[in-house]
Amino acid sequence: MATQLDLRKVPTIDVHCFPYVDMPMSRDDTDKMFALGGIIVGSVDTAKHQAAVRHLAENTVTFRAFVKEWARFLDCAQNIEAVIEAREARRKTDFTGYVRAMCQEVGLKTIIADNGTKTMEQVDEFGKRFPGAYKKTFRLETMVRDLLKTEKLFSSLVAKFDEGMERAVKVHGCVSFKTVIAYRTGLDIQKVSEAEAERDFAARNDDVRWFGPHAKKLRDFLMRRALIKSIGLKVPILIHTGLGDTDIVAAKCNAALLTDILKDEEVLPAKVVLIHGGFPYTLEAGWLANVLPNVYVELSCGLVPYMEPAMSAERYGHLLQWVPLPKLIFGSDAGDWPEFHWYYPLYAKRSMGKALGTLVDAGIFTQDQAMKEAENIFHNNAKKLFGL
Repeated sequence: MATQLDLRKVPTIDVHCFPYVDMPMSRDDTDKMFALGGIIVGSVDTAKHQAAVRHLAENTVTFRAFVKEWARFLDCAQNIEAVIEAREARRKTDFTGYVRAMCQEVGLKTIIADNGTKTMEQVDEFGKRFPGAYKKTFRLETMVRDLLKTEKLFSSLVAKFDEGMERAVKVHGCVSFKTVIAYRTGLDIQKVSEAEAERDFAARNDDVRWFGPHAKKLRDFLMRRALIKSIGLKVPILIHTGLGDTDIVAAKCNAALLTDILKDEEVLPAKVVLIHGGFPYTLEAGWLANVLPNVYVELSCGLVPYMEPAMSAERYGHLLQWVPLPKLIFGSDAGDWPEFHWYYPLYAKRSMGKALGTLVDAGIFTQDQAMKEAENIFHNNAKKLFGL
């Protein structure tokens, strides 16, 4: 019989997640978490769309597996109605205790929360409620969006961009930055001169999209600047790589497109974390982590059906073979609801336990060695990288 390591109690740092809410959960909420994500086309009939979302989401193996595991935890019937009813009873009685029990089951000790579109103060309020240690990641695109609205001079925008990064670390205590430029203009980030960036800034309103001005050269300029600045601030920068919601620049999300910018001599010392390990371009992400000294691979992917293979035992087995082990770190990409801060680590640990068990069966690791590598992947590598 193949070895399956039980990693549930391995202490865990989640380097990539979002604040959750203390609110009632409905069946619509759970359905949306397992459905296709992204922008809904305006011409789509909303009621019909939501009905389709529910039908498709609830008829996936991914959804049914989640409900079964959640019912086990709540000790209730294995159907979505019973699970939501039991969940609401627990939430109303002792929400913090409910979350704490979930964290304890999966060994979740520390989270690093991406502020997304929230303020640092809002994330701090969330941190007070989380039953464990928490740190913060500063989302660069949120700052860029705000600066493009308020700043009239290019020089002022650049100065306030630098100041914002400084404040994030030195005032707000952020331990990392994050960019979702793959959702804006793609990962083919170029070295852009200040003059080119200023011209793009001046013409930024000529091409405004849902997220604001396209302004690719300006965004590339700011991203390279952020990478270099992160070196002096001594914090890693997380880069979304691979597919995601439907608003991703799908043709330009392969981590290999980062090669030139990350090889830049000024950028080379920056510590870079490839969020989602570039899925489905896993081999390219693994290659970057091998050939560049400060590139790391993060293991997360939300468990919508089309992303579930990213957290499979098969893919984790490939990453164990392809990536230097000190460069593998765990993140969940969980958000909105605390159940996903529990379920994603649970799922990931089951997959990693199987992948490491295969290496035990092959005689590459002893069980003790495999458990030690699990502790490194889920805790120690991140503790060292983020200076926790």
